Amino acid sequence: MSDILISFKAYIPKSLGKPLLSYFKNNPDFKPEILSNYKEFKDKLESKDIKEYNWLPEPGNFVTDNYFATDKADFHKLHTDEHTDRLSINLCIDTSKIGTYSNNDISNILKHPIHEDSINSNQHSDDSHSIKAYIKKPNSFDDSIGTKLNSPAGLKFVGVCTPIASKRSLEKKLNPLIKNKLSGTYFTMQGSKVKNDTTVITVSASGGYPFLETLAPSIDFSISVSLYLNNRTVEISIDGEHNDFPAYQLLVDNKSIYNYNPSDYGYTGPTPYNLGYASTKFTSKLQKQLSYLEINESMFKNKKNPFGY
Repeated sequence: MSDILISFKAYIPKSLGKPLLSYFKNNPDFKPEILSNYKEFKDKLESKDIKEYNWLPEPGNFVTDNYFATDKADFHKLHTDEHTDRLSINLCIDTSKIGTYSNNDISNILKHPIHEDSINSNQHSDDSHSIKAYIKKPNSFDDSIGTKLNSPAGLKFVGVCTPIASKRSLEKKLNPLIKNKLSGTYFTMQGSKVKNDTTVITVSASGGYPFLETLAPSIDFSISVSLYLNNRTVEISIDGEHNDFPAYQLLVDNKSIYNYNPSDYGYTGPTPYNLGYASTKFTSKLQKQLSYLEINESMFKNKKNPFGY
């Protein structure tokens, strides 16, 4: 029988951010007569935008002067590098095992993309990119009090743009809940046992912003996948809940089933509210038709009728 591939992804749409240079254009200190390295600083900011990212202020940016990169596009395109998964889970469902799955099958259900430094986990996180950019005043040690200083005679401000840093969120080993049950109605001989025809897999994932792992609110989501084998049809129902930031996408067999973009709800970036309190629920239902060949393969594989009678 064929596999059903289910992926749920959290990512950062490009439209949420802005070019790094745009954060400084309206700064009154961003002028050749004030900045001693105006052209060099401007060139550095523009060079970071060439990489096709946009940028968002890091949570707590008013303290850190850090920005983090968005993805390179607004919608998830399969088989490209335009998106990274800030947090994702990938399930591979063997339809011949619907109704019989157990906790011993977890490693076969939850598929984790392999990194060079792969660790033992079931959820997945790609690299996040961060950069520090700010205008340094002549007496920079006074910046902490938030007072704008007048430039002493002969001294100019300096633009600072550090190299891009890359880091991946801590990946965790998941403990999904797996249940089997009977959903259909069957006519059987007296005393015979009917095989379960439904498997329900519930899994939750959480991933922090890797540069402030213990300080910034984490991305959190959960999904519950119900698969009911009804003759030659697999009836799939997926219920989920996620934070209101960032964007999310549900794919089944590489087809987009559900999309959520925080900009549609007025969010312009991460906040303690949209990461820590606000959440959105969703339900998606679809069907997958199995061929007679797949049904016969399952009967041979299990040496019994897959419908349990």
